[in-house]
Amino acid sequence: MNGKRVKEFFIRHRLALFLAVAASLLYGFHHAVLSHKLERQNLSYYPTLIGIDDKYHTIAKIKEVYLTGFVSGDVSLAEYPHAPAVMPPLPHLIMGYFAKIFNSITRAFIASSFLFPAASFFLFYLLGFEMTRARTFSAFFATFLAIMPRYLLYFPFITEYGRAWAFAQLIWPQNRLYLNRLEDPLITVPFLFLALYLVWRALARNERLTLYAAALSSGVLFYVYFYYAVYLWAGLLLISAIFLMQKNYVLAKRLALIIGLGLLTTAYYWIRFLALVRLPSYPDLILRIGPEHGYKPFLYPQILFAYAQHTALAIGVYLFFRKYRPAFAAYLTGMLLAVFAIYNFQVVTGFNPQPDHWIKPRQFILAISIFALGYGIFTRHRSWLTFRSIGIFAGLFVTGFIIRGVTTANQFVQTATLGIAGIITFGGIAYWISRKYIRISATQIMRIFVSCAILLLFIKGAAIQRRFIKESLPKATLPKTEESSYQWLLTNSPPGSVVGTPSFLTNTLIKHLTYNKIFVPDGFDTIASDKEELNRMYLINRLFSVDPKTFGTYFATKDTYPPADEDHEGISYLFTDRYRAAEPGSIFTSAGYAYPVWPDGLHQKVVDKYAAIFAAKEMPFPYRIDYLYYGPRERAFADDPTKSIPSLKLVYHAGGIKIYAIKKD
Repeated sequence: MNGKRVKEFFIRHRLALFLAVAASLLYGFHHAVLSHKLERQNLSYYPTLIGIDDKYHTIAKIKEVYLTGFVSGDVSLAEYPHAPAVMPPLPHLIMGYFAKIFNSITRAFIASSFLFPAASFFLFYLLGFEMTRARTFSAFFATFLAIMPRYLLYFPFITEYGRAWAFAQLIWPQNRLYLNRLEDPLITVPFLFLALYLVWRALARNERLTLYAAALSSGVLFYVYFYYAVYLWAGLLLISAIFLMQKNYVLAKRLALIIGLGLLTTAYYWIRFLALVRLPSYPDLILRIGPEHGYKPFLYPQILFAYAQHTALAIGVYLFFRKYRPAFAAYLTGMLLAVFAIYNFQVVTGFNPQPDHWIKPRQFILAISIFALGYGIFTRHRSWLTFRSIGIFAGLFVTGFIIRGVTTANQFVQTATLGIAGIITFGGIAYWISRKYIRISATQIMRIFVSCAILLLFIKGAAIQRRFIKESLPKATLPKTEESSYQWLLTNSPPGSVVGTPSFLTNTLIKHLTYNKIFVPDGFDTIASDKEELNRMYLINRLFSVDPKTFGTYFATKDTYPPADEDHEGISYLFTDRYRAAEPGSIFTSAGYAYPVWPDGLHQKVVDKYAAIFAAKEMPFPYRIDYLYYGPRERAFADDPTKSIPSLKLVYHAGGIKIYAIKKD
């Protein structure tokens, strides 16, 4: 693309570019506000502490790339520096090298809050424009996905829950904007939409370069996010089948080339996956992810609703587009019907990792299809949209909602139902006034409506950010005393040296804020087996003279859940989701999923094992450890480690925090 064409492109799509910049500022401005507020209190701003996943997992992986240049499957333990990555590595590689450019993980993190939302927004727009060739409508489509991508999950809102969801999402600000979460969806979503855009463009246009790019982006998705990759590839296979049914062999051949070249791109992914599978601890690792095991299909209400929703929409899309846009009909239908392959993924594979995560690609495919069908109906059957037809349709909706609202005893359902009725009524009155007194066309009214909707969506986004800032303020900083101790470790301890503490939260912060490894790893960030995880717990607690009774409180039971604080959330910390999904399908029914507790008998068995180690005179110590950290959290349930090891060397003592170096002899 030469300079003149680039200039023409920017001029033609200036609205989308302007809104992409607006989305960038919307997503990123909270950093300036939070930093300013904390600075006024003489406190440091730690943006990476706000997000739970950022604090626990993501930043540690990014830091590993920043320090070493590659992704390790174990960012916690010094013993496994070259372990194969459990999670797709590309987001961490991108952010790690991004941090190298900025010479700071924090600066890279802040910059990503501006950069990636803008990239996502423009890719939303490009896909919308490729489907509709309508700039204003595509800008609305992009704004909708940037602010409220999950809004249509329960469309057409025929259930009470669906209506309540629709009203709540529309009226009340949520906790955070959807793309605010690093690594997924902030970094992963642009890759998904790049693949969706390139695949459709490769099918719609006979461009060889686009075809190669579509293949590359589809394959690369495996290195980005498992759920997006599997959903997309299930969709590609179904689209191929539809092309063959249509006897459209030209496009079937073109898509086969995309699939074939894309598979070549995934070769390294499968090599690394086989290396992961060969690990002795792999059975434990896969259980920690929280999969559903077995070949039994899921037929829970949420899944059946999704099946019905996608089936109805697929039929509507195919019947509407098959005559004048048959390739587009196949594209959308295949992507919609892919939901049948992924929600019951375990029927073929025997396991389904965190099946609730399939909602992530589904929400986007659903929105794309609804918007495409809605715009298609509007443009081809505009004559149907008379004042009378719209009035009858809106009147039926309003009447039904009012009847439901006044007959239910549930106050929230009443509010939601009558609220939606009020919104429809207000819109109908506004439309009637516009047509009768201002005398503008339906197309002009639609443009005004779309423009107002874009503005209102950005206002809603600002309201969400306002709430996010308020709730994030206490999470985004550290006590000065604690901050100083981590700064000392960062400055004075060799990178990669191991710090031991019995506190789960302190372990997390050390891994997050320093260049040290930790002794007791988070189960999500290590390739250590469950047995090794427990052994490390036994040993570190023995070093800090934690008595067996106190040790038992680390692991909640049915009687003690939820735990009093994070340092009593041992089951989740060590084993992530292994003991959450206690029953098949519990992730959908909440039966056993909300309570991460051990099966009967296991809790006492673990406590008894520790009691034997606590009472023993000799304590074999097969793992590396260089420092011991003893602060206020540790003091609440543990003794000073000098009680068990008098020869420890005190290297830091300030603000009630001690750091001891362990003599190598």
